[in-house]
Amino acid sequence: VLSTLDGETALVCGDYYRLGLVLRGAIEAGVTPGRDFGLLCCDDAPAKFRLIKAVTRAEFDRYAMGREAVTMLLAMQRGDTADARSKLLPTRLIAGITSRASTRAAPTAA
Repeated sequence: VLSTLDGETALVCGDYYRLGLVLRGAIEAGVTPGRDFGLLCCDDAPAKFRLIKAVTRAEFDRYAMGREAVTMLLAMQRGDTADARSKLLPTRLIAGITSRASTRAAPTAA
């Protein structure tokens, strides 16, 4: 699959493990993230990304997520389920070189 990607396609990896699989597959297929396809990882574990700083990723506050999860769990235990289903927390996109291929303008039809 990786060898058939063009510069207009991006892959989203849900975690660092899958990112490793895609990067290994890219090496085997002879394609480069950021040039031949875009690549984004939704797992922003700081210790892991010291090795691969160039990967575009989403940054989020793990402690805030934990606090909200506990707050929601306690609310559910009290029977208050109004706000206990989901919560939107802020995230930040950290642009690396792996998003350059997929951020070009889409070609126009002739």
